[in-house]
Amino acid sequence: MKTQFFICLALCGLGAGMARADFIAENPPTFYNGAEFPGAKGALTVSPENVAQMRFDFTGGGNYVEATFRLKQPRAVRHVTFAADKPRGYHFTVRVTDAQGQTFQKTAHHAAEGWATFRFDMENWTGFWGGPSDGVLAQPVRSFAILLENTKQPVATGVVLIKDVSLEEMSAEEAAAASGVKGAASTRYAVADFGAGDANTFERWGYGVANAELQKGVWRIDFAKHAEASLSHSLAILGAPEEFALSVEADAGAAGAELVLSIGSHFMTFTRSLGVIQPPARDGEKIAQAFRVPAPPAEGWSWHGGANDGKPQYPLRFSRLTVRRANAKPAPVTLRLSPLEAQTRIAPSKRLALRTRLLPNGEAPTALTGELKNLDDTAARACDLTVLLKNWDGAELATVKTNLAPVKPGQAQTFTLPLPALPKTAFVEAVSTVSTRDAPRVSGTWTSTWTERMADAGPGEMQPGSPWGMGIFLYRNGNDEGGHRNMERIAAAAQAAGVKWTREEFHWARIEPRKGAFDFAFYDKMVETAQRHGISVYALVAYWTPWTKPYEDEGFRDYCNALREMVRRYKHVIKHWEIYNEPNIFFWSGPRERYPALLKMAYDTVKAEDPDAQVLGCSTAGIDNKFIQMCLDAGAPFDALTIHPYRGALHEDSFTAELKAVREQVGGRPVWITEMGWPTIPGTVSERQQASLLARAYLSAVGSGACQNMSWYDFKNDGWNPYYNEENFGILQNDLAPKPAYRALAQVCRTFASGAPSLQSIPVPNTHTQLFVFRMGKGCAIWTDGAEVEVTIPNRQNAQNLMGEPARMALVTRDGMPGERFIFKVSADKPVFFPDFSPDAETLVLRAVATPKTIEF
Repeated sequence: MKTQFFICLALCGLGAGMARADFIAENPPTFYNGAEFPGAKGALTVSPENVAQMRFDFTGGGNYVEATFRLKQPRAVRHVTFAADKPRGYHFTVRVTDAQGQTFQKTAHHAAEGWATFRFDMENWTGFWGGPSDGVLAQPVRSFAILLENTKQPVATGVVLIKDVSLEEMSAEEAAAASGVKGAASTRYAVADFGAGDANTFERWGYGVANAELQKGVWRIDFAKHAEASLSHSLAILGAPEEFALSVEADAGAAGAELVLSIGSHFMTFTRSLGVIQPPARDGEKIAQAFRVPAPPAEGWSWHGGANDGKPQYPLRFSRLTVRRANAKPAPVTLRLSPLEAQTRIAPSKRLALRTRLLPNGEAPTALTGELKNLDDTAARACDLTVLLKNWDGAELATVKTNLAPVKPGQAQTFTLPLPALPKTAFVEAVSTVSTRDAPRVSGTWTSTWTERMADAGPGEMQPGSPWGMGIFLYRNGNDEGGHRNMERIAAAAQAAGVKWTREEFHWARIEPRKGAFDFAFYDKMVETAQRHGISVYALVAYWTPWTKPYEDEGFRDYCNALREMVRRYKHVIKHWEIYNEPNIFFWSGPRERYPALLKMAYDTVKAEDPDAQVLGCSTAGIDNKFIQMCLDAGAPFDALTIHPYRGALHEDSFTAELKAVREQVGGRPVWITEMGWPTIPGTVSERQQASLLARAYLSAVGSGACQNMSWYDFKNDGWNPYYNEENFGILQNDLAPKPAYRALAQVCRTFASGAPSLQSIPVPNTHTQLFVFRMGKGCAIWTDGAEVEVTIPNRQNAQNLMGEPARMALVTRDGMPGERFIFKVSADKPVFFPDFSPDAETLVLRAVATPKTIEF
């Protein structure tokens, strides 16, 4: 559970039909100070107007305070609405406890102060724990909570006001489907058709076929050459699966072979045998056999990787189907695969799954391609499709409507929709909505984007003094002609964006597959490619080889022997060596206290070979002050601290304060952020939001003065599964089509190519909103921590939006302002860049802009 610091206001017991003004009066809250995280103080009272007043004081520490309401009758809840007033910089998080005692949470990223209305649903949770801990909310709800995250704001005391709480309940049918009872209103649909259907654009089977041939659902394996073959992928399994089913037709020679299914769950993989293929009933007949197995975490599944706790994290994904020869004859066989089906629990209102993409990739979009899945196994669905096209500033470009052909029960179909000619723009967003034409009404939405590539090759000179890095990960390509070609394309895209550093994993097992046998051919090519594109490499040396003894002294010596060879070979071109990755979590499965011993030995090894080299140490997931202090207390030497400060929301004030504090903790040594990012997955961070988060994170980190080098995880998506966060951190799609965050990166790196960085925070008059000004070289970038603000400057300047297009700027004359003045608007989502202008704070006139006060999440 990635709980940060919370003020928790637990609201439970909302009855259907209850007037909003009566709720708090009829359910008086009780106070709790979050004693499991000592230090918080506070009190809770209710005013005569039925407003809950939560006073908080975190000056002594603590994570949250809480007011709890007990629910007399659990309710099947669809939405909860409340009005609240909170201090600037704090964000609300909500928690819900379901019928099985499992608790869920997610955050409303709204930093502005003042009254606002919040409305949240029972989906897209970012964390869960307790009960079965399976990530599936089982209605009815027993309690829920409203939390205000303590984001370490300068003012640690204050009052939170809550009023007008209400809920919207589900229908009886929806409640049954979400009840958590096995089989309750569940449905069956095809997860994977193995290339046999018309969804090949989205399934993309080619890369995952090993030791075999797959064509339109026909799988050919030669058991005379291979003991097993596999089909690998990453396909989302929607809902909460209860059972998997697969039917197979086969030659008689396949009898005795075993089928094995692997299901992914975050970093963990579940595996079990589907069964052995049985001989046909009579000689000369084909084999026809059906396999059914219960879904994880039922008995019969083994698991490995990640948390390694056997607890699924949803949505699950199809990872691999393997056939082992076992007792089959060593001869060629043919298997005809039916679609893999999942019996899964999905609310009837959610049984349309839409996915779209704007095409082509490199020119103005001319078409929208998509896949529509009918997750209902009882009826075909005929749907209407509406597509709203917008530019970066939110202006409508066009609206397109069409009727889609009926989709068969439990099946999927693809479609292509031509688009009208659009005005020239660097960014197009397509908000697509489908809805059934007949009752019962079901709808689905998907947002896709198109982003223009950079017009030129970008700066090709090396700039080791630049702070701008990226996890380009050239090492993830193969050492063949295709891999080298792809590596070249990726490096060229990074150069075009102005990237000057890349974090590359020097995989020990790849470099030294056998003790003493080193192969640097691939890494020679990788380093040469990066440098040719003006990009410096810093090396992450990880993980363990199969032949060593991990976490033991012998393993440490083997690691350092390999490290010595790496430094010796590349010391003229690589001057920064990072020792292991995230040893404070499961990537280091040995005793945590052993890491400082490796760091000490590795430091001495690097310095002995190249005294000018820098050793990057700790490499923590998050800013793990306790782990860092353990390394310091153990006397582990390092030249720069590396951290991965992932977070759900970005608060510039607290983020920069954390960076300054950890730099002070390590005695003023440089701090490098070698990983940080937000994945784009439905219901959480959109591609538009990822772009603004990237810019704000880069500018605030480097502008803080505490971060010497900043890198994002990672440059391109690691797959095509849009529901799995680990495959969607990239700022390029898997085929290198840009997301808007790519142009945001280019706007940062190319606008601020040189100079001394600084960050200034300016209060907006009559509000608690902060305006941020990042300066570097001749230019600046301006944005806020949330609310939209109108900025007035003395004269017109070259202003650009995050996509590098001209920003809207208007001439205005106001009383008391002599001469011409120009105004523009900025917010957290829409920073403005001035490549050749850096105003003094005194010349800026700021005015808050009224914005809608309903926040849905």
